[in-house]
Amino acid sequence: MALDNRVLLKAAAVGAGAGLVISVLSMIPCIGAIVCCLSLFLYMAVGASYGYFSEQAGGQPDLGNWALGGGIAGAAAGLLASLVRVAGALVVQALGLGAATAAQMQQLEQLEQAGLPPEVVSQLTGAGASLGMVVMGACIGFILIMILGAAGGALYAAYKGNQSRTVVPPAV
Repeated sequence: MALDNRVLLKAAAVGAGAGLVISVLSMIPCIGAIVCCLSLFLYMAVGASYGYFSEQAGGQPDLGNWALGGGIAGAAAGLLASLVRVAGALVVQALGLGAATAAQMQQLEQLEQAGLPPEVVSQLTGAGASLGMVVMGACIGFILIMILGAAGGALYAAYKGNQSRTVVPPAV
């Protein structure tokens, strides 16, 4: 299996751009809900972009190569999207904006009323715990986006492979 590097760079650039746009749009409250639902299909389209660019360069549908190229394009999208989300979460937390801060304060009060020592409560609701959860979510998101990219590349290859076949009617 040999990947075309020029095609791979084009698909990775599309993936990185899509990851940046999707992650920035998902931070906007009303638009974020719509983008969240559509992002699964958008990341699959990023994966299919490797197959599209490969086809434009004269390549034939190859399920394995196109899935691998789609996965790499998805990895570029996932990496940039994860970095933007982590940076956005750090900014929101540093500024004390959003419902997360109010919810954390309410949880802190509830845990203290339940009788937990203040040291344990501060560890559970502190910045380190929040940062750890954001980083863990970004890593999981990166892996899922890479899988979606590979699925998009594979589906596009299967579609193009079936499209090029001629159907012979059965003999009667």
